[in-house]
Amino acid sequence: MSYADIAAKNAPPPSEQPHPDQGLLEGHIEGTEQPVLPDVDSKVTVAESDFKEHPRTETSEEAKEIEARAKAEAAQKAHELRAEAEKQAGKFKKEAKKDIKKAEEEGIKAYQWLKAKASDPQVQKSAISLINVASVGAVGYFSYKHWNERWDRRVVSAVSVGLVALFGGQTALFTSKSKKE
Repeated sequence: MSYADIAAKNAPPPSEQPHPDQGLLEGHIEGTEQPVLPDVDSKVTVAESDFKEHPRTETSEEAKEIEARAKAEAAQKAHELRAEAEKQAGKFKKEAKKDIKKAEEEGIKAYQWLKAKASDPQVQKSAISLINVASVGAVGYFSYKHWNERWDRRVVSAVSVGLVALFGGQTALFTSKSKKE
């Protein structure tokens, strides 16, 4: 028993099986069994003597004309698009200059406000206090998290010296500032 016999065992009868559409074949006209072939005897084409050196046909001349028109249309469209782009660029440039000027003014205001706040002694003391609280809080959190571990004396000493130096520097800074005032 061949593979084809096994495959055909459960297949429908040949009359119910799909068949190719004859209308989709090249050279066929629907309703006819014979292919329609072009009549090559009815038309004779005479080529010029220099055709091999300079080949040209009617379609190549038409193609050259179409290409020339397409180039002209593309050049015109490019010119129009360039003019529109330059117009838009000028508009965007003006808007950008306005935005830059506005940003500069806002930046100057923000700088002046920050400078006024930074020179205020109360704000300076608040900022230093915030740094102190953050430093002590970080040391406290670290020591709480690693409480049961073995501590290296050098790390404890370094942290202690760092905090003393930070607090001492702040004290010296505010003492000198208060003497100036």
